[in-house]
Amino acid sequence: MSLRDPTKKMSKSDSLDQSRINLNDSATAISSKIRKSVTDTTQGITFEPITRPGISNLVSIFAAIKGSSIEQIVEEFRTSNTKTFKDALIDTLVERLMPIQKEIEHLRLDEGYVQQVLKDGADKAFEIAERNKKEIYKYIGLID
Repeated sequence: MSLRDPTKKMSKSDSLDQSRINLNDSATAISSKIRKSVTDTTQGITFEPITRPGISNLVSIFAAIKGSSIEQIVEEFRTSNTKTFKDALIDTLVERLMPIQKEIEHLRLDEGYVQQVLKDGADKAFEIAERNKKEIYKYIGLID
């Protein structure tokens, strides 16, 4: 859900960049977005989507990115304050996204690799299309 309005879906089409975490966000950007995300003043970390949508949204994100259950995240941070929870979420997000960001950067810099993958894919698609075309022509009697 959106970091700015936890009742709406997180979307790359949202005009507010602060509403989402992008795969290529820097550690500073991730930190800023999580710190500014909507929460409440209730003490402790719980999962109550109706009454605490902001913190529940962050718990869901944390569970997904860490590969844990919502219950595990709540249990781990039940007595934590929001700042401590957000700091841990930031650390986990940055750590988890770092390998993805490195690969994106590698692909961005290695234009020849990307061009080769595209060429290989086009060649394979052409080969399959030619085989299918021949089968269809044969089936409808245009060739023997």
